[in-house]
Amino acid sequence: MELFNLLESCVAECQKNKLDTNESVLIVSKKLKSLDTEQFCKLLELTGYLPDLYAHDGSEETLYSKFVEVVVCEWAHRVGFEESFLPSQKSGTEDIAIMDKDNVIVADAKSFRLSRSQAAPNPKDVIKVDDYKNWIKKYDDKIKLGGLATFPQLHEWKKSSKVHMDLTNKDNKIVWFYYGHLSAVLKFQISKSKIINFYNSYGEMFPKQIVPKDNPKDKYLLMLKNYIFNDHIEEYEKYMNSLNQVNALIKKMALEKIDEEIDNVQKEIFETIHSFEDIDKLKKYVINLQKKESTKELQRLRENVIKFR
Repeated sequence: MELFNLLESCVAECQKNKLDTNESVLIVSKKLKSLDTEQFCKLLELTGYLPDLYAHDGSEETLYSKFVEVVVCEWAHRVGFEESFLPSQKSGTEDIAIMDKDNVIVADAKSFRLSRSQAAPNPKDVIKVDDYKNWIKKYDDKIKLGGLATFPQLHEWKKSSKVHMDLTNKDNKIVWFYYGHLSAVLKFQISKSKIINFYNSYGEMFPKQIVPKDNPKDKYLLMLKNYIFNDHIEEYEKYMNSLNQVNALIKKMALEKIDEEIDNVQKEIFETIHSFEDIDKLKKYVINLQKKESTKELQRLRENVIKFR
């Protein structure tokens, strides 16, 4: 499935050609602009899931995460926020500045591995409310609408969490869109003004912040549906339900890639073992291999002790 692997293929291509981040962003941005609306909506449905085989905190993961930001920036341009861009500052700023000539939204594009240890991320890894306040401060020449967090639906909490409570704070407006919501906005041709007005209606929609025990998750999502998609309720509900099949495909494709890598490792081990003609050398190889595997955790502890100040 070409779109499923599009960002991963771009990472491989850019690293093979030793492109820097700015060059890589330009390459991906050009490819995204070549997609028609239907293709781009399909890509959005698949967005937000880091390839599980990437090394943690490695260069591939970093570049892939950057490409997810490019996808959100392209979405913003297609909606009508024509001045949107990725800030060049590497830390302490938003992922995407979504803006037109009058308004600004500071956005954080989230992506996670399906193989992470829990179904949902730590709330601290998702929304840090003070960050949004700091990010938007510098845009004094714009109407400061608020923040936007884009999120992969498979990592959503089953029940309400502190994150959902933060979405109902009229004094620090942070809108929460699954990547499927971004797709739905384009698919149903939701106007930019509808999104702007959603921010401007926060005080009316959420006069008081909703605490987790009162289920802010469902109340927020219902408010989003009834406000932004009010002219397309039936089609919207049908479309969002259809994404369950897309999510199942995402999990299936991720498992296939992992299984393929397991098969490759097994094949490599088999070929290595059978390449030995001397039984003593084979024994030594197996002993060293077993030692490395059995002491892996101890070596990690040892390295941490050495690093201790």
